[in-house]
Amino acid sequence: MHKPKSLRLSPPVAFAFILALLFCTIPQSADAQLALLDKKKSTTCIDKEFTVMAHMVRDSFQAVGTNPQNIEAGLELLNTWFEPICVRFVIGQIDTIDNFQYSIPANFNELEQMWTNHNDENRINLYLVQDVSSVSPKPIFATELGILEEERGGILINTATLNDSPVWLVHAMGIYSGLLDTNTDFANQIVTDPNCDSTGDNICDTPADPLDPAAPFGGFGIYFDLECRFIFNGLDFNGEYYLTQTGNAMSRYPSGCWCGLTFGQFERMAEVIARSPLW
Repeated sequence: MHKPKSLRLSPPVAFAFILALLFCTIPQSADAQLALLDKKKSTTCIDKEFTVMAHMVRDSFQAVGTNPQNIEAGLELLNTWFEPICVRFVIGQIDTIDNFQYSIPANFNELEQMWTNHNDENRINLYLVQDVSSVSPKPIFATELGILEEERGGILINTATLNDSPVWLVHAMGIYSGLLDTNTDFANQIVTDPNCDSTGDNICDTPADPLDPAAPFGGFGIYFDLECRFIFNGLDFNGEYYLTQTGNAMSRYPSGCWCGLTFGQFERMAEVIARSPLW
């Protein structure tokens, strides 16, 4: 959700713009898409480093589905995305869990069991599993504000997703660090919202996002096209057209469209991460 703002693209000076250029070619689209990259403010540098304990979970065929090289590459990508707020993630250990039940967690009780049995306290615990669809509609699962919890919780990602689209780690770490999906409460999001800090994703510089995650084909042909252009022509409750940014890494648009995060999102994560007891 956002307040009205100019959508003119002015000379970018913040690192968020540079970051975006590292990840994708900007599609030919409206200025609203480019506004995601137009940052004039310096993000808060909190200068923190976190140790990530990676747990590869064997499936029923005793395969782990990924390898340490892909895990390390995913962490390198994560570090690049989080550099604007001076946050770094380093591998502490990569181990293997033999209980294949955890490779496809059936419910949240199994997640709690896994965390109880395998979490390393005071660390970020990353689980590489076969399928999280029973606990998440996305190929990742992360406990909301999990970076504030010392013992339970963590991040899960499908091994196929880590191998082929590791940028989903950014989305997962965003949730873990206090962010919400940009289409949160999508049916009630409005373009000009004076309460943008307490509605939708609670961030004022992310434009309203009406994407219905239950739409056929993930919304392709209704909300976005093959070039990542936002094409939805519906109006909000006030009769205004949406100016949604498909390039936001906290959106539910295809991960191939993701280019960056907004200043407000970086600042929200910096505020939360600065309070984290993990190390």
